[in-house]
Amino acid sequence: MLEQLAAIAAERAIHRFDAELMAAKAFALLLRQTPEIVEADLNPVRCTTTGCVVLDMRLRIEHPRPVERVKTR
Repeated sequence: MLEQLAAIAAERAIHRFDAELMAAKAFALLLRQTPEIVEADLNPVRCTTTGCVVLDMRLRIEHPRPVERVKTR
């Protein structure tokens, strides 16, 4: 009985880790595709075995600045 409970707990932990990993990958992809996002605060994030939900998020966005080039000789 204890072995079965341990196996169920381990499986749930793996599924929860998978959900957290998928959420992190999705957010990383968002940041990669949107360079205007310069700061992000996601708190709290609720993860279950079926997925993750961001309950509150704050983003700071800046428009890209032109690249300043330094003249050399």
